[in-house]
Amino acid sequence: MGLVTLGLLNLSLLVRWGLGWLLCLRMPALAAGVVRGHPSVAVLIPARNEESTLPHLLRALEAQSFRPLEVIVIDDHSSDRTAAIATQTSPHLEVRLVRPPPLPEGWCGKTWALHNGVAASRAEVLVFLDADTEPAPDFLASLLACHQELGGLVSVQPYHRTERAYEQLSVLFNLVGMMAVPLGPRGEVRKWRLVAVLLWLSGLFWAAWCLPASLLDWPMLGDRGLAANLLLYGCFAAQLLVITRRVGSFGWINLIFPVPVLFFLGVFVLAIANLERGTVRWKGRTLSTRP
Repeated sequence: MGLVTLGLLNLSLLVRWGLGWLLCLRMPALAAGVVRGHPSVAVLIPARNEESTLPHLLRALEAQSFRPLEVIVIDDHSSDRTAAIATQTSPHLEVRLVRPPPLPEGWCGKTWALHNGVAASRAEVLVFLDADTEPAPDFLASLLACHQELGGLVSVQPYHRTERAYEQLSVLFNLVGMMAVPLGPRGEVRKWRLVAVLLWLSGLFWAAWCLPASLLDWPMLGDRGLAANLLLYGCFAAQLLVITRRVGSFGWINLIFPVPVLFFLGVFVLAIANLERGTVRWKGRTLSTRP
């Protein structure tokens, strides 16, 4: 009976590991394209205390092969030099600065900023960019060509270039989001994908626990042998090294994946605590977590 149980457990872990490969099969990059005609395009950038990141984005927009009709920075009541930087950074790029009225009750800062930015725009096509992104020179042209081909709403996931060591901890948040929503035309969240993501995560969490448990004699289920648990750990570490290359510059953190696993779980516990408390602090604001 014990051998049968152990065999079923190993089979389930193999299936869960395989789901990781299946979920990452469809991650197409934004294809290069040629824009038809001369669409009027506005780039809207909500920014709150982004003095360190906004200059990089504005310089990247200045280098675009497709020139937008307008670039609008919506200053979300920043306490730093965001507003000044928006109008002084790029001499060859005309940037409009919008300062929204005070935040009304029931609104979040970013949505209120974008609402006012849309109202101020004169363009037919709106492109929303976070202030900490740095698009490649052909980004707008490729995005517009994709929009002209598909129509409707086009959403893209940026490649996460990590610059500081602590940013590596976000690897699972970047990866799980890409796994849950298939990229490409008609991408939509389906229940089977969510179940598959949860199963894959459960296998990853299992591998993160079992190797240290076998080394330190912690409680665990299944094979306590070091060789078997080292193999399981190595399979998931190798998988992460391969599949995370598509979503960001995550390297060494994959070899010690129990660390981002703990961070991932800790953030969820904190989110539940904030939900119970009813408020959360974000960029100097206290926001309600309840409708």
